[in-house]
Amino acid sequence: MTTDTVQLPQSIFAGHLRAHRLAYPDDRLVAMFARHRGDLQANRGRKGLDIGCGGGRHLALLEDFGFDVCGIDYTPEAIETTRDALQPRSAGWDLQVAEMSRVSWPARTFSVVVAWGVLFLKRRAEVIADLKHIRASLADDGVLFANFRGTQNWLYGLGLEVEPGVFQLDERAKEYNGLLYNFIDMPGIEEIAAEAGFEVVERERIDLWKRELSEHHTWWAVALKPRRG
Repeated sequence: MTTDTVQLPQSIFAGHLRAHRLAYPDDRLVAMFARHRGDLQANRGRKGLDIGCGGGRHLALLEDFGFDVCGIDYTPEAIETTRDALQPRSAGWDLQVAEMSRVSWPARTFSVVVAWGVLFLKRRAEVIADLKHIRASLADDGVLFANFRGTQNWLYGLGLEVEPGVFQLDERAKEYNGLLYNFIDMPGIEEIAAEAGFEVVERERIDLWKRELSEHHTWWAVALKPRRG
């Protein structure tokens, strides 16, 4: 396996959206929003971005907390689904079909950025590059909410290891077959965050046992803020 980027077809993500569209925001993300961006009046007129917006559940959360809503997703189907499912409120949202590394925004555009379920879909160097890209568009007092797949996860090791901790998942991963997953725990998250110009200001670990306790999912949920100096 070379060190080139593994390009994942849009059809994989479109298929996941059709089969597993989530209508409600993640409760841990809601809690983090309330703690770090709970002043709705202060949020008015400020922009919030959801990277990998999928079916739109966290776009609606941004609006609920008072932000002007922006969202991007790699798949056109995600943007179409969001516009259709969340009418009429989606009519005023700025939604684009784009891959994170290939879209640019003016410096300090966003007060808050959500990257939920997306950063761990790349190799380490690409994750750092994406974090730097987000950092450049984030206000100095902004916050990035993100989650990562932990190594104590039933999916870990189910596929070809393309670099340490990064696997191209195979058929044993069931509906995740074909996806590239980067499994990383908190020390590694803190390291790549610092390299990209962030500090971790809040940490949570989420453990979920699914399918009659046969599948153990672990995530790290974090709030990141730009480092000073």
